[in-house]
Amino acid sequence: MDLIIKGGSVVGAIGVIIGALIAIGLPMPATSQDIKRLDKSQADIAVDMYQRDVRDSIILRGTVSDPTTQKLIEQNLREAQEKLSAAQARKLELAK
Repeated sequence: MDLIIKGGSVVGAIGVIIGALIAIGLPMPATSQDIKRLDKSQADIAVDMYQRDVRDSIILRGTVSDPTTQKLIEQNLREAQEKLSAAQARKLELAK
């Protein structure tokens, strides 16, 4: 009889814990829609970030007269443009 009472209390406690987790928002496994939404969000952020890098490099290029610094800025600009193109392609791919 004691075993049944102890077992019932354990089951009751588990029920209370599960109920509390559901009430506060039980973590659920990510669905493919969640993953697609996050991918799109990351692609948008990447495009914005690389657009800013390109714009900043273009602005900076016009303000510097040192040839070495100019070369570094040009290199940074090319890299940012390549990354921007890749990010835009990824964004278009995810939009399909």
